[in-house]
Amino acid sequence: MSDKNENSIVLSLLISTYNRSELVYQNLKKMIASSRDDIEFIVCDNCSEDDTFEVLKSIIDKRVKVFRNDTNLGVSNTLLLQKYACGKYTVNVNDRDYIKPQNIDYLCDFLNNNPVSDFLFTNGPRFTGQGKCSYRKICDCYFFSEHPGYFILNHDFYLKHIKIEMVEDMIRRGDIKGLNPYVMFSLLLNANDCIYKKPTVIEQPEYLGDLKTTRKETFGSLYILPEFHKNWFLSSSSFQVDKNLKKRKNKILISQFRMSLLKVTAEYRKSLGRAGFRERYNCSNLSIGDYRKNSIDLIKYVLSDGYVKANHLGARIILTFIFSSCYDIMRLMKEKVYG
Repeated sequence: MSDKNENSIVLSLLISTYNRSELVYQNLKKMIASSRDDIEFIVCDNCSEDDTFEVLKSIIDKRVKVFRNDTNLGVSNTLLLQKYACGKYTVNVNDRDYIKPQNIDYLCDFLNNNPVSDFLFTNGPRFTGQGKCSYRKICDCYFFSEHPGYFILNHDFYLKHIKIEMVEDMIRRGDIKGLNPYVMFSLLLNANDCIYKKPTVIEQPEYLGDLKTTRKETFGSLYILPEFHKNWFLSSSSFQVDKNLKKRKNKILISQFRMSLLKVTAEYRKSLGRAGFRERYNCSNLSIGDYRKNSIDLIKYVLSDGYVKANHLGARIILTFIFSSCYDIMRLMKEKVYG
């Protein structure tokens, strides 16, 4: 970061892509239409089998920096792109998505005028209000920021608390279950200065059926199913922290539970009703009406051995958050946020 030009970069947009040469090219061209010179695009071809790397190299723009992995490192590859970034802030952008140039301007101008030490959240309609976040809201925003583009990181904060070499080692060893809680707790246990700001800036495709996914789900099943979240709880609860951070860890885990309950109910219902979702994830056997059964399944697990015992949390505390989560679910269903 010694170059004067690099020191002036406000935002690094991190893009990992695999076998989507035409799509990533189209989306990148939309974004580089921005005239800003204080942004950069870190694009990594995750060992594609098509002409993705050649297509990316054909883009002539000094703000676009292209890299290629010698092996496919899976969806966690985006975590490694931080080591190439020179911006003060970073945001992950899926190769299927893009940010409009005017929204890139909006983000950069806001960050220039409102310095953020840790995170900036730009989530959708789920939260009310704007401004500085309480610690509970920091945790909720982290888990409810379903898209990586909703979550903007201060680059120095990330590098201070995340060891890139350790992340790369875990990815190459295939220890994704260990990687997930390491990144999550390393960020959230140290987060204090966070801002929530509307609106969401990511543009996503309406139809997903043509975008086949080859990724392996981190916890062995689709992310809208209870089994995924049960395994996630086990992974998170086993993560060791210092005694003085135990209260923060429990707050993080409770926010994780609230998000999980919403995932297997409202998000489950929304996803199965979305055009192309069943084809993309090969889940035509799932029934939309099962969201009720999913919630009962997850709550029973949480109140038995999976959550309360592992974290020494009283059932009374858990029940409080179950009821608050159920209220969230009913509100979201009513407002049709999830379709």
